[in-house]
Amino acid sequence: MMHHKMAQIIHTPTYSHIAILIFTALTLLIAPSLSTTLQNGFILELIHRFSIHSPSYSPNVTFVEKIERLVEISDNRVEWIESSLRADGMESGSLMGIRPTVTHDRGVYMAKVGIGKPPTNVHLLLDSRSSLVWTQCAPCVHCFPQDPPVYNPAFSDTYRPLPCTHPFCARLPCINNMCRFVLRYEDNTYTKGIMAAEQFTFASNVGATESVGAAFGCSSESSPNMFPSTRAVSGILGVGAGPASFLSQLGSLARGRFSYCLVPIDLPSAGVSYLRFGADTERIKNGRTTPMLRSFDRTHYFVELQDISVDGRRLHLPPGTFARRPDGTGGCLLDSGTSATYLTEIAYTAVCNTVDAFFAGRNFTRVRGTIIMQI
Repeated sequence: MMHHKMAQIIHTPTYSHIAILIFTALTLLIAPSLSTTLQNGFILELIHRFSIHSPSYSPNVTFVEKIERLVEISDNRVEWIESSLRADGMESGSLMGIRPTVTHDRGVYMAKVGIGKPPTNVHLLLDSRSSLVWTQCAPCVHCFPQDPPVYNPAFSDTYRPLPCTHPFCARLPCINNMCRFVLRYEDNTYTKGIMAAEQFTFASNVGATESVGAAFGCSSESSPNMFPSTRAVSGILGVGAGPASFLSQLGSLARGRFSYCLVPIDLPSAGVSYLRFGADTERIKNGRTTPMLRSFDRTHYFVELQDISVDGRRLHLPPGTFARRPDGTGGCLLDSGTSATYLTEIAYTAVCNTVDAFFAGRNFTRVRGTIIMQI
């Protein structure tokens, strides 16, 4: 990903559909003692943090304030993505792929998930760059503020700590035959606990519930400001390409693919967004596909962007404008938590000049916009 000049266009209500196919062999790494009710895939709801369906929804936040916040979130994520990609270019990446993305208050979409049996319903932020599922657990030594209920493994019949011999624990410290994880983030916040296996339950699109077993991080200690602007979130639903992500653990059940359809966040009649796994992923009629490119640390989603078109006309940007470089920078990265599109300066300038010429030829006059709404 290349930074700086950015087309600060945050889409007004519209539908967008993104399908991600992972062209790698995935191994089913779900704890054998846990069963699944899933047969051919499943669907769960995605909730935008500013949607009326969000548990932290506030009717007093204006449209402009939402845009400003989304741009701030995107800026912070891009800054950290760039620095992490430079580091990834020099490393092969760990087995776990537990590489922090940014302050996790910076997420945009969340999912309602039931953890354990009987299930404790919590909200996890969706993160396409994270390769770990984790949630705050009770009791905790240091906790971040979270609206109840807080998941307590002592009250679950299906909770099982992972033994140190588990593949996910190969590079993690082992204490009392339980493997421990520690995540430290760019803003010096942290979370830590033990790796375990548990049953995850989701409400399906047909009104039923579906469950699947997966390994996750049960956090017993975290920075109090982990999610400073919301008390509704308990952790992260990582769907990155690493082996410990939720998607990878689904293995053949997900068939290495997921898709999501994002609906307008300001229209009550628009319904909710959906995240689909496996056979439940929708095929777009007459749609086209492009392969995902493997990242250095095997946790990011890249595509080979060659050029940009405006009004159906290609800009003919110099070859290599969006090429990935040996140091890990460059390329075109897809990220679930970034709402704005960021372009390298040469591409940004070409897009702006072409858009200016398009509207000038139709007798439109440019007006001065705010810093967040410029293009």
